[in-house]
Amino acid sequence: SVEGRVYAEGRPGAQATPYASVSVILLPHSAAFEAECEAIKVHSRDSPDAYVEADPKLTAARLAFQRAVIDAGAGQLIFGQSSDGAGAFRFERVPEGAWLLLAWRETPHAKHLPGLKRSEAERYKARPQLFGQSTVVYWWRPATVKAGEEVAVRLHDRNEWLTGLREDRRVPDPDKPAPPRT
Repeated sequence: SVEGRVYAEGRPGAQATPYASVSVILLPHSAAFEAECEAIKVHSRDSPDAYVEADPKLTAARLAFQRAVIDAGAGQLIFGQSSDGAGAFRFERVPEGAWLLLAWRETPHAKHLPGLKRSEAERYKARPQLFGQSTVVYWWRPATVKAGEEVAVRLHDRNEWLTGLREDRRVPDPDKPAPPRT
C-alpha cells in the first residue's frame, strides 16, 4: 500500500496544518511521462507566458498519459483520490513495481472585473476576460512498492515540486450585467 499525508509544516513546536481536498494520483512509472513533466517544469520559468502555460501543459500531459494507460487496457493501474480532513490519503493493494505519485492543491483567487463602457462591451463582446486565477502547487514523488511493505509519503510546503498558475479566462455572459463597482 501507499499511504501519505499532505500538510503545511508548523513553526518549531507548533502543530502542522493538514491540507484537505488535495488531489492525489498514483500512476505506473513511465520514463517518457516523467521526462515530459520535467521538461515542463524546467521551462516554466523561462518567461511569464511559460509560467502561465505550465499548469495547462502539465494537466494535458497527465491526462494524455492516463488515456494511454486506459487505452492499453491497464486502467485499473490508475489510483486516485483526495486527501481527507487530516490531509491523509491511502492506496490499498498497489501492485509491486515502480510508481509515480503526483498531487496538486489549488488555491483560488477571485478578481473583480472592471465595468466596461457600453461601447467597449459591444466592440469586445467575444474577447475572453480574466475572471480569476488559482495558484496550483504540485508534488511529485517516485515510489517503489514491494510486496508486504507500506510506502509512506509526506508532502508538505517545503518539498513542493512545482508551483503554477491556472487562469480562469472566459467570455462574459452578455445577458448578465457586470457587478457594480464598489
